[in-house]
Amino acid sequence: LINGEMVCKYCGYGPTDVDERCRLRVLGFEGRGLVNINKGLGRLEWQLSFRLATIAHEGVILFSGDRNSDFIEISIQDRILRAEFSLGGPTKALRMENERKNRVNDGEWHTVHVIFYDRSLTLLLDDCDAFVALHAHGAAPCAAQARIDLPAK
Repeated sequence: LINGEMVCKYCGYGPTDVDERCRLRVLGFEGRGLVNINKGLGRLEWQLSFRLATIAHEGVILFSGDRNSDFIEISIQDRILRAEFSLGGPTKALRMENERKNRVNDGEWHTVHVIFYDRSLTLLLDDCDAFVALHAHGAAPCAAQARIDLPAK
């Protein structure tokens, strides 16, 4: 007790991962679970970040939209992050490079950032500097990016 409140003094997790009693604030799935969030993603710009710890080699992490219209899917394919998206026309897919540092199935916590801006989708892993990763020769390949065109009306 500190000042009359129960506090976990020697918690092995970070403060954003647990409550005041060191109970984890995470969702766990056995392969068939999902969370539905009724929030559509815009066509102009948006950002999404989440943390992930898994040992799975494959699986859908996030899906929003309708495959016949605008949608985004973030998944793991052969241990590597992948995204597929559409703005109502043809779909576009992007995948991080298959390097050991990009494998997310090691059971450790990873931070994933998904940024949509100016018809480009950027996928970032952990503490990645997007500009450096995408443009500097020899930089760590911790980002992937794809651009999509809006269908003609």
